[in-house]
Amino acid sequence: TGSYSPIRTVNIDTAAPVTVSLVSPANGSSIADNTPTFVWNASSDTSGVASYDIVIDGVTNNVTGTNYTPSSALSDGSNTWQVRAIDN
Repeated sequence: TGSYSPIRTVNIDTAAPVTVSLVSPANGSSIADNTPTFVWNASSDTSGVASYDIVIDGVTNNVTGTNYTPSSALSDGSNTWQVRAIDN
């Protein structure tokens, strides 16, 4: 019989990252800036967080940090936003 190969490890991570909490702009707030910076708290996960998807009015952008400023102006009136963490 031959020698064993070198030992390798593998990490299993089937849990989703922790849900982020939105910081600003505050829910229901009225602001005068049509390109506001959206801010949220960092998520955590066993294997780490690769990035975040931020959805503003149904349009998704992927970012690596915990804030995002849209490149084009948002329309007047009500706008929606949400964020999710993407697992490594």
